[in-house]
Amino acid sequence: NDAEILTPSKENIVSKKGSVFVCHQLAAKSNSSLADLYQFYFTEHGKTSFSANPVSGSIKYIWVEQGELTIILASKKIKARAGQAIKFNASIPHRFENRQGLLARGTFFVAYGN
Repeated sequence: NDAEILTPSKENIVSKKGSVFVCHQLAAKSNSSLADLYQFYFTEHGKTSFSANPVSGSIKYIWVEQGELTIILASKKIKARAGQAIKFNASIPHRFENRQGLLARGTFFVAYGN
């Protein structure tokens, strides 16, 4: 199979029910995929947190499609606006926050070392 269409659906939501942060897992690391791929959006202003990725050397890449996303990484705050991307070590616990302006949405993927 050379190509596959990955579509957000009710079945692939991996965020907590009732959360202002909705996250769809479009692909999971497997023999045919070297990364986890997600689409996310906020339904209201708020935040969500992620525990440290247990795989050391895992890198998270986030593309902000709309709004402004603040990443709290350990005690550091990093802001990205629509049209910008952020890359960081996913083995560090982190939060996404969207406190004002347009509701943030975008995609992120987690890449794993060999």
